[in-house]
Amino acid sequence: MLAGKTDVVYFTGYYAEANKLIRDLRDAGFAGNVFVSSGAADELVRA
Repeated sequence: MLAGKTDVVYFTGYYAEANKLIRDLRDAGFAGNVFVSSGAADELVRA
């Protein structure tokens, strides 16, 4: 994704996996937007 200059990631899994994915993306240098479905939204998880 970084080499292809992706602007947006859309994830439809659950919040535990979304949290790890977003952290991994940010750690790798991804600065684009990450959109998630309602299954990944949890007010206790802020990434």
